[in-house]
Order: sequence, then structure tokens, then C-alpha cells
Amino acid sequence: MVNICDREGDFRALLDAARQSGAELLVRASRSAPRHVLLPEDSSGCLWLHMGGQPVLGHRKIRLAASGGVRRRKTRTVRLALRAAYVDLKPPVKVGGPPLRMLAVSAREVRRRKQKLSWLLLTTGRSSADIETAIEVVRFYKLRWRIERFFHALKVGTRIEDRRLDDADDLGKCLAFDAITAFRVWDLSLLAPEKPDDPAARYVNGDEIKFLTLMARKSGFSCGTGTAGDDHREICGADSGTGGVSCIETAAIAGDAETVAGVADPVHRDVCCSKST
Repeated sequence: MVNICDREGDFRALLDAARQSGAELLVRASRSAPRHVLLPEDSSGCLWLHMGGQPVLGHRKIRLAASGGVRRRKTRTVRLALRAAYVDLKPPVKVGGPPLRMLAVSAREVRRRKQKLSWLLLTTGRSSADIETAIEVVRFYKLRWRIERFFHALKVGTRIEDRRLDDADDLGKCLAFDAITAFRVWDLSLLAPEKPDDPAARYVNGDEIKFLTLMARKSGFSCGTGTAGDDHREICGADSGTGGVSCIETAAIAGDAETVAGVADPVHRDVCCSKST
């Protein structure tokens, strides 16, 4: 099992714990946490400068998903230059202790002037610093966002953290149902930006489309305007523009985790949460 963390996981206590326990850890290095590596002749240098000076092992193309927020971006294909080397991280002066040996993998976008993608990844449990290892480390880190979105759907969409049960067995039963609901919402949210005009009927059945249509109307979203409107009318008799969910993008918006939670809750209570306090 590989434990994957974003930059918030780049702190010495966690890195030391991984080394002591033998757990495999993959974390993105944070520039806010100064990192220095031991160099020959008892000198030291900046981790980022040190990795920038390593030879490029090869290149790899990945598909970068769209994101919102301050650094809003569109979906695009990124070509990365990969570097990898073992480094001995110096401990913080206040902490002291021996250096921490880890594999560092640099993945930096090429042929782009602004907002270049740049990942510096630190990992344990790797036996080589070759191109195959670098590709695998980048692939694992890229999956981190998908994992986070699933747990977001699980926590927000099904409100699993709000369960108040008498014993762990009851919680396990609830979690089994919640995970199914969360997976469907998570799956739709991944498909929406990748295949926005695909017919909704390709991924959800007629009853689910009717349900999502009601949810979309409740949220004030205009349904039936996708390119698959005819496909939708055959399923639930809706008129394009005023009827129901026709494309997968609309289905994903209508199936927002917080909306689904309101309908899913009574089912959980009736099936497996009778002991809820």
C-alpha cells in the first residue's frame, strides 16, 4: 500500500514515521518547507536546485484535468521532463538527527512559458532511480486527486461522518451502502469534463435519469439542452430544453454529492441505521 499526500504532508515527523515503520510514502515537496540535501565534501544545497541539475531520464505525456479556483485551468495534455535521484535530506536545525534518505522525482513541464506544471515528489520504498520508477511515481501521484474526490463524495454526499451508531458493525453496513452512492456520484463527476456530450443513457438507466431530472429542476438547472436530447426523449418522454437530463455533464451536475445526500439518507436509515442515536 502506498500512502499519498499533497504538500500538506511534507513535514519531518511524517517522513521520519514512514522511515521507522517501513511504510511506503509518496509526498509532494512543499517550497514552504525548506529542504536541503547533503552534497559531497560535507556541503549542502537546495533540494530544488539539486534536482534541476540532474539529467533528464525521459519524457512522459499525461492528461491534466480541468480545475477551478484561483489557478483555474482547462483540461490539457502535458509533456513532462522526468528526473530521479536518491537524496539525503538534512533534518531541521531545531530537530536534529540523521539525514533522511529518499527518492526524489522531478516532473517539470516543457515547451510552455507560463504556469508550467512542476512536481517534486519524495518517496520511500523504491529500489531504483530509473525512468520506469519515475513514471510509476508520477502516475501514483496523479491518482491522488481522484482518490480525494471519492472521499469528498463519501463524506459530503452521504454524510458518513454524521452517522451516530452503537457499534462498528452497524457503521460497516452503512459504509457499504454509502460507498456505492459515493462511487456513482464520483464516477459521474469524472465523466462530465471528459465526455460532456455523451448520452446520459450510456451510464445511467431510465429511472435514474428521471431522478436526476427532478434534482436538476430543483437546483434551477436547465436540462435537456445537450446533444443527446433525442436519446433522452426516448427514455422518459422529455422535451428538449424543458424536459430532463440528456447528457452526462447535466447528469453529473444534477447528481451533485450534496443533492444526492438528501434523498439517500432515508434509505440508509431504513436499511441499516435503525440503531442510530
